[in-house]
Amino acid sequence: MQKQTITKPWYKFITHLWEIPEDWISKELNEVIKFMPKTWRPATEWYPYWLEKKYIFLKSWEWDNLYTDKYDFDWEYISIWDGWSANIHYVNWKFWVSWHNYVFNSINPNILNNSLLYHYLFFRKNHWWILYKWVWIKNISKTDIEWIKIWFSKSLIEQQKIAKILNTCYNQIEITKQIIQKIELRNKWLQLQLLNWKVRLPWFSEKWHTLELDECLNYSPRPVDKPSENFFALWVRSHWKWLFHKNDFDPEDIAIDILYEVKEDDLIVNITFAWEQAIAIANKKDDGWLVSHRFPTYTFKLDKAIHRYFRYLIIQKKFKYMLDQISPGWAWRNRVLSKKDFLKLEVKIPKVEEQKAIADVLDKATEQLNEYKEKLAKLELQKKGLMQQLLTGKTRVKI
Repeated sequence: MQKQTITKPWYKFITHLWEIPEDWISKELNEVIKFMPKTWRPATEWYPYWLEKKYIFLKSWEWDNLYTDKYDFDWEYISIWDGWSANIHYVNWKFWVSWHNYVFNSINPNILNNSLLYHYLFFRKNHWWILYKWVWIKNISKTDIEWIKIWFSKSLIEQQKIAKILNTCYNQIEITKQIIQKIELRNKWLQLQLLNWKVRLPWFSEKWHTLELDECLNYSPRPVDKPSENFFALWVRSHWKWLFHKNDFDPEDIAIDILYEVKEDDLIVNITFAWEQAIAIANKKDDGWLVSHRFPTYTFKLDKAIHRYFRYLIIQKKFKYMLDQISPGWAWRNRVLSKKDFLKLEVKIPKVEEQKAIADVLDKATEQLNEYKEKLAKLELQKKGLMQQLLTGKTRVKI
């Protein structure tokens, strides 16, 4: 009888595309890690964060605000969620996890540094994406994890130095993310206070006036014939995600013959999804792009209102509620905003001088937020480059 052999699926043979240094080791994870058992915890043992219990809960994809008096793990561990994103966490404090998380660490920390192992797995996250994209698996199994190949230096000192460099970069990213969260919270508070006359700037004292949008805006369509060749098209996205650009829109994809030109500082509404806050104000980069009749454009009456102030006003929950009220219907694709009712909406706003002052404050706050977001993007790009160089042996650290 012929002996049956078990072969690994094709996706298990994903390998490196670079030359591994001679003093590095190539191993599968099953040779260097051990999985840890987990304890089932009934809901009666969960506590919300304000009760100040000691040990935090790591759910499927992030840290939750549930705590307990007990814990399952107390040392350096790596946790991987078995879901589609395969979120990876490196933990070095007391915690507990859901059943959808695998928890493991290095069999011998004197051979493979746990922190380095985390960074390597994060670097190889595309492995799970390939599984989902091509194999359509529902969950990641222990076998999927065990058959992943990694490469690392034989020198523990070199491993530690690589891990230290990557940890420093990772910590900077986490600190920047925390700063961004605080600035976003501050900016929301500023908008809430300044746009709802709860806090007044000290040099203004005049009463605010309630005006219909008809007193603030002019309906300003600029009809043009549909181009015969591909053109620049705009859409207004829902949930205040501003404008979506398509710079090669095929005229054959739209049946109407008349389109409308957008100018900088126009207020644009998506009448089909206005109830989902699909409203935006055009920037300089949007000037000259074309929209269909479903995206009416308005200009501001500068003696009553300015676009910089309305840029923050239209993203408030109250404004979304007003848009929802003038978008009748039940089916989500049939809830079309009434342009007539739109201009009848009432807003309580100050005079233009105070609008400018409020916009100055909010613009400055937004500018600071954008600076930190740019910093975060650079740090993440730097970390990606460091991983590519250090975790492949292309760049070596001095021992």
